[in-house]
Formats: sequence, C-alpha cells, structure tokens
Amino acid sequence: MPNQVISIDELKIVFNEKGKLSEFFIKNFLQAGKAFDENFKIEDADPKELEMGIKVEYEHTKSTFIATKICIDHLSECRDYYTRLAKMEEEAKRELSLGGKQP
Repeated sequence: MPNQVISIDELKIVFNEKGKLSEFFIKNFLQAGKAFDENFKIEDADPKELEMGIKVEYEHTKSTFIATKICIDHLSECRDYYTRLAKMEEEAKRELSLGGKQP
C-alpha cells in the first residue's frame, strides 16, 4: 500500500480549532454512506479485502480517508467485493487478449 500522508487541508476538515472532530466531518463523512446505513464498521471487514480495496480506491483519490470510506461502503454491500472485482478484471483481460471486442 502506498504511504499516504494526511494533508493539512484534510486535518482542517476532520478537526475543528479546538481539536475535536468537526461537525462537518461527523455528518458528511462518518455518518454518511452505505456502511453507516448498514451499521458496518471497519472492524467488520476482512483485513485482506480492506487492504485490496484501499489500494483499488487510490485509483480515484490520494486521500486515505476517502479511499477507506469508499472501500468500507463497498464492503458493507458485498463482503468480498474486491476479490470479485479482481476476478472480473482478470476475466475481461483474458477475453480481450483472445480477440474479444472491447466494449
């Protein structure tokens, strides 16, 4: 997993000037998304799926917070989401290498 550093801008979103979690972060990050709706916590995720998922989500963001949040939301819907995604991608690569048409 790439080493990600939390930026000053991210810290300002997460914590208020008193060092407490900001109301914005709580409402728009911690209390939002599929995982929150399903009461799915990071501890509920398979560690291997979590690691795979965060790596995949880094394709879309450099933020550790955002990559992890997206990953947890996917895993709350399907516990082996990233294993299935990897299989699907491998299958698609095989089909394309055998002369299949790209969609």
